[in-house]
Amino acid sequence: KYARVKVQFHWDRLGKKNENSSCFVRVSQTWAGSGWGFIQIPRIGQEVIVDFLDGDPDLPIITGRVYNASQMPPYGLPGNATQSGWKSNSSKGGGGYNELMFEDKAGSELVNFQAQKDHNLLIKHDRTKLVQHDQSDRIDHDAKHSVGHNLDEDIGNNKTVKVGVDQTTNIGSNDTETVGKDRSLTVMANETIHVVSNSTENIDANHSQTVGIVQTITVGAARVDTVGAAETRSVGAVQTNTIGASRSMTVGAGQSHDIGASDSWKIAAAQSVQIGAGQTIKIAKDQGTDIGAGRSAKIAKDDTTEIGGAHSVKVAKSSLLEIGEDGAIKVSKDLIIDAGDSIIIKTGSAAIAMKKDGTITIEGKNITIKGSGKINVKASSDITMKGSKINEN
Repeated sequence: KYARVKVQFHWDRLGKKNENSSCFVRVSQTWAGSGWGFIQIPRIGQEVIVDFLDGDPDLPIITGRVYNASQMPPYGLPGNATQSGWKSNSSKGGGGYNELMFEDKAGSELVNFQAQKDHNLLIKHDRTKLVQHDQSDRIDHDAKHSVGHNLDEDIGNNKTVKVGVDQTTNIGSNDTETVGKDRSLTVMANETIHVVSNSTENIDANHSQTVGIVQTITVGAARVDTVGAAETRSVGAVQTNTIGASRSMTVGAGQSHDIGASDSWKIAAAQSVQIGAGQTIKIAKDQGTDIGAGRSAKIAKDDTTEIGGAHSVKVAKSSLLEIGEDGAIKVSKDLIIDAGDSIIIKTGSAAIAMKKDGTITIEGKNITIKGSGKINVKASSDITMKGSKINEN
C-alpha cells in the first residue's frame, strides 16, 4: 500500500530473486501527497538505483531506474535521441502499452498519445482546443456526443457528412436552417415528411416541381391557390376533378378553353351563367339541346338567327308569338299554314276565319276585293249577295 517493492542486489549471490531477496524498499516518487501525487512502481526485472538514508543499510530507498542491455529504452538510440516520453507495458498476458511520446526533431515535432484500451477525460470547467491546420478523427465503432447546453459549430469553408446506413435527428424545439446560396437534396428511394401543425413555404423567385410518375395531393379541409400572374397547366392524358360541395371560380380578365376532343358537362342541380359583355358560340357541326322542363330566354336588344339549311320547330302545346312593333314573314317560295281546326287572322274589327270544314268568313267594315286581272267567283251551290245597295259597274 506504500508502493514499495523488493529487490535483488547484484552483489547478493545467495539471493533467490524472490520475495525473500530483501525487505520492502520504498520508492522515491516525483510527487507524494495525501491521496494525490505521481506514482510509478518499478516492474519485476527492471534495474533500480538504491540509496540508504543517512547511510543506514536498514533504511534503503529506490531513487531511480536505469536501462541496461536486457532492459532497453522504448525508442531506439541514438537514432531517436529527439524522442522522449512515457511508454508503459501491460501486465502479464496483456502485450500492449499506454504511451505519451514527444518528438522534438526540428520540422517533425510530434506529440503521440496511445491508450491501450479505454481513455477517460474529465474537465470540470471550460476546455479550449485550437488546431491551426488539419484535423482527422477516426472512430472504428460507436460514438456518442452529448452536449448539456448550447452547441455552436462554425465552418469557414465546405462541410461533408457521409452516413453509411441510417441517420436520425431529433430536435426538441425549433429548427432553423439558412443556406446562403444553392441547395440540392437527393433521396435515392422514398421520402416522407410529416408536419403535425401548419407548414409554410415561401419562394421569392421561380419554383419548378417535376414528378416522374403519379402525384397525389390530399387536403383534409379547405385549400386556397393564389397566382399573382399567369398560370399554365398542361395535362398529357385524362384529368378528373371531383368536388364534394360547391365550387366558385373568379377570372379577372379573359378566359380561354381549348379542348382537342369532346367536352361533357353534367350538373345535378341548377346552373347560372352571367356574362357582362358579348358572347360568341361557334359550333363546327350539329348541336343538340335537351331541356327536361321549361325554358325562358330574355334578350334586351335585337336577336338575329341565320340558318343555312332547313328550320323546324315543334311545339307540343300552345304557342304564342308577341311582337311589340312591326312584324314580317318573308318566304322566297311557298308558304303553307296548316291548322287542325281553324285559322283566324284578326286586326281590330276585321277578321278572316277559316275552319277545317271549309267555311271561310271575312268580317270587317269596308271589304274591297281588287284584282289586276280576272276575279272568278264559283260555287257548287247558291251564291247569295245581300246589301242595302248592290252596284255593278
